[in-house]
Formats: sequence, C-alpha cells, structure tokens
Amino acid sequence: MNIVGKMLVIANLIFALATGGFLVFDFATRSNWKAAYDQLKNEMDVAGLNEKTGSTTLGKAVQDNKTLRVQLDAAALSQIDLDTKYKAKITILESQQRELADKVKEQSINLAKTLEELGRRDEEVKHLASTIATRDATINSLTADVHTYRTAAVAKENEAKTMYERNVGLLNRNTELEKLLAGFRSGGSGDKLQNVSVKGLNPPPVKVEGRITKVDKRNGDTLVEISIGSDQGIEKGQTLDVYRLPALYLGVLRITDATHHVAVARLERAAAGPNTALREGDIVASEISIK
Repeated sequence: MNIVGKMLVIANLIFALATGGFLVFDFATRSNWKAAYDQLKNEMDVAGLNEKTGSTTLGKAVQDNKTLRVQLDAAALSQIDLDTKYKAKITILESQQRELADKVKEQSINLAKTLEELGRRDEEVKHLASTIATRDATINSLTADVHTYRTAAVAKENEAKTMYERNVGLLNRNTELEKLLAGFRSGGSGDKLQNVSVKGLNPPPVKVEGRITKVDKRNGDTLVEISIGSDQGIEKGQTLDVYRLPALYLGVLRITDATHHVAVARLERAAAGPNTALREGDIVASEISIK
C-alpha cells in the first residue's frame, strides 16, 4: 500500500470514530445513560486501540513516505542523469546523422559526376568505335588500292621494258631512216625511191606535225588532206615528209593549198616498196621524229 492509501485509511478511521461518537451521544440522550456509557467506554477502548493501531500505522506510513520520498528523489536524480545521458547521446546521434547526411549528399554528388563521366566515356567509346570502323574501311580501301597500284606498277614496269626494247629498235631503225632520208634528199638511187618531178625541198621554218585525214588518187597523182594549216605556219609550196610508225618512210608532200586549220598537198616523191601507199593516219612533219 502506498502513502496515499494509508492516509485514506487513517482518515476513514477518524471519520468512523467521529461518527461513532455522534451515534453514542445520540443514543445516550435517548436511552439509559449508564448502558450508553458502558457501551461508549467499550467503544472508546476499542477506539483507543484503533487509535494506537492507527498511530502505529500512520507512523509506519510516514516512515514509508519518507523512504519513498528518498527513493523518489534518488529516482528523480537518476532520471535527470539518464535524461542528461540521453540528451548527450541524442546530440551525438544527431551530429552523426548530420555527418552521415553530408556524406550521403557528397556520395550522391560524386555518383552524379561518375555517371556523367561514364556517359561521356560511353560517347567517346562510340566515337572511337566509329573512327576505328572508318579507319578499318580506309585501310581496306587503301589495301585494295595498293594491290591495284602494285598490279598496275608491275604492268607499267613490263610495259616500260617493252617500250625500252621497242625504243632501242626504233633508234636503230631511225638511224637507218636518217641514212635513207639523207640519200633521198640528195636525189638517191631509184632502187629505194620512185622519182616524180621535184623542184627542191622547202620545209616550213618552224617545226610542225600533223596527220593525213583524207587520201584522193586522180590520174596518177595522189592528193591528201592534212590536219594542219596556215594557223601553224603552213604555206603553199612548202614540203613535208610523210612516214608511218613504227619506222616506215613514205615520201615527200608539197602543199598546194592551205586554209586556217587544213591544208592540201600532192605526193611529189614516193618511197618504193611494199605497203608504202599513203593512207589516213600517216604522219606529216617538217622533220622526222620517231618517238
């Protein structure tokens, strides 16, 4: 039983005694006072015992109350200590929570930067992949070109060797033609040339070269149209050598008419031999040039 309960018991006891007194007084006034006195005395004895018991109980209650007060004060102090400890711990936890929040925020920022960097790296990887693909395609194309150029180089090398051998032959043939031409221009023997009336050679003062574009044979004469004219210095009465590659001398032409881009000539001296008849594509020039 706590202090409040004990105090209520004592108060009830006192209230009961007072009520009993009033009842006894009332009874004494209405009946035999001696009987009432005896009864009241007995009741007072009982009340005295009850008072002693109540005093003892009250003293114990007071002592218990003091003990409880001491315990309550100790509990209050303990509670204050606990509150102080809890407040300190809460302060520490709040500080740790703020630090953790700051770390989480920092980690979030770092994560965002990392994701951004990864995105940029991914774009760089895509760009590098595209560059590598383009480079590979270029390498493949260049490899194909190298193969083509190597094949062409080998072909050109073979062609150059062939041309070199041909040029050597042409130089030898040119030497023979120059000897033949020298004899022809000096009125050489009839076994190589067929003489037609010649009044003298008259080549143009500048180097010219063209081709026969048309051949016309009339009454024993051979007239030809050539691809060069007065714009290149060709004039009536001039003479031109005519030959055919690779090395066939055909004779001498004399210009009978010249226009701006075209001239007409007559074959005045023809070389004797097979395949010496003039035809389209034969070369006419102020001097023979074997290339």
